[in-house]
Amino acid sequence: NAVERMQALKIIEKVLEVSPEQFPIAFARSLVAVANSKDDTFRKICIETIRDLSLKNPSMVAAVDGFTPMMDAVLEPITQPMADSIVLALIYLLNDPTTRAIVSHGVDLRALVKIFYLFLCYVFYLFLYDVMFQSFFYSICFLYSFYLFFLLPS
Repeated sequence: NAVERMQALKIIEKVLEVSPEQFPIAFARSLVAVANSKDDTFRKICIETIRDLSLKNPSMVAAVDGFTPMMDAVLEPITQPMADSIVLALIYLLNDPTTRAIVSHGVDLRALVKIFYLFLCYVFYLFLYDVMFQSFFYSICFLYSFYLFFLLPS
């Protein structure tokens, strides 16, 4: 079963690489279903694939509610190593006015910013000297400043 699932993920990644505009919605829904399952062993791989799809075809990700597992992954300690790439992908999508409208309907950035606003001093105090959390902290601070300066006025 695991070998078949890995082969299916390889096919999905190859289709995404070859033609992201014609990416089948069934593949996207399958990725989101696995990414929403907290105990699935392929969850991290599916979240990374959704992140790649969001950069190449953000309307597809919004159509299948794929931004929700991406945001959940940013907030969970288990998926913390990929939080930087997810936050950077979201910032990249929010930087473009055409994709900003698509992403803003599927992502509740206020929830993310609110959580880190409340615990920003706590995180700074505890984890600044830990190398593992430095890049995560800086990417969240950048996202928060981006939100305050660019998204609130618009």
